[in-house]
Amino acid sequence: MKASGYDAYIVPSIDEHQSKMMTDHDKRREFISGFTGSSGTAVILSELAALWTDGRYFIQAEQELDCNWILMKRYEPGVPEPDDWIIQVLGAGGNVGVDPKLLPYNVWMTLKEKLTHKGLNLMEDSSNLIDDIWNIPQGRAPESISHVFIHDVKYTGNSDSQILFACLL
Repeated sequence: MKASGYDAYIVPSIDEHQSKMMTDHDKRREFISGFTGSSGTAVILSELAALWTDGRYFIQAEQELDCNWILMKRYEPGVPEPDDWIIQVLGAGGNVGVDPKLLPYNVWMTLKEKLTHKGLNLMEDSSNLIDDIWNIPQGRAPESISHVFIHDVKYTGNSDSQILFACLL
């Protein structure tokens, strides 16, 4: 984090395709926190780490997170959202990182505007710190292409060659 200039790094529970059902290769938040629930957001600072999840996963998160993590019980009274917590903890002048491929554009822009308004910088670096430390020799599953398939014309209305032809026009 220090080498990349980040004071905080956000790890969402989503992949580059905005899928909720991810392959093992894309479970970055699970890798870094140990929390295996399907919903959660991790925020890592140099001296603190917190994980937000909703009521479905409070007990599971308490069991899976080690003592280095703060469990933030999302939607409970008095529990700030991740961006508000970052603002409170860092204050003005901090640099926040998140892989821009993992956030929808509107979420990225809203986060950037909110942080900028509070004097923080959402860094526009396309690197992913989790990917930098998590590789196949450390147990990362390889990327999968097994989910790619061509739908039958009865479902799509066009053959793949017709779609390709339309894209070339």
